[in-house]
Amino acid sequence: MRRHILPLIPLATLLSAPLIAEPTANAPALPAGATVIQSRQLLIAVSPTHRRAYAFSHRTGEVSRVRVDAPSRGEVIPVVGDSVGCFVVGTKAYAYGADSGVWGVMELGAAAVPTVSTDLVRIDVGARIYLFSSTSKAWQVIDLSRDEE
Repeated sequence: MRRHILPLIPLATLLSAPLIAEPTANAPALPAGATVIQSRQLLIAVSPTHRRAYAFSHRTGEVSRVRVDAPSRGEVIPVVGDSVGCFVVGTKAYAYGADSGVWGVMELGAAAVPTVSTDLVRIDVGARIYLFSSTSKAWQVIDLSRDEE
């Protein structure tokens, strides 16, 4: 009986290998000012004018778009988890859930920085906690200043 021994590839080599293909020298570049970021379950692209954002969900297989209030200065910089993405322009938050395939837009009333985990976006503004998950179809708000039953 003959045994074949396969060469072992060090784990460090596999972990350091790029997970996406590098563009070739002949590939067209993205338009100046466009932003594209992706995770395992979604891709978010922002147009060069920052007036539109697009999201592709690996789970739904569809592209969804949202109109963006153009920023007064700076860029629109999305942050993504495995199945959610978010960015804030001025006092508006834009979030996308890969499971629902839906964009949610929320007026926060103040500028804020989102916290993005695997499948949840959280934004704290004062006593309010704004939440958007991968299955959300709209933002949810917890208002800790109200002590209701």
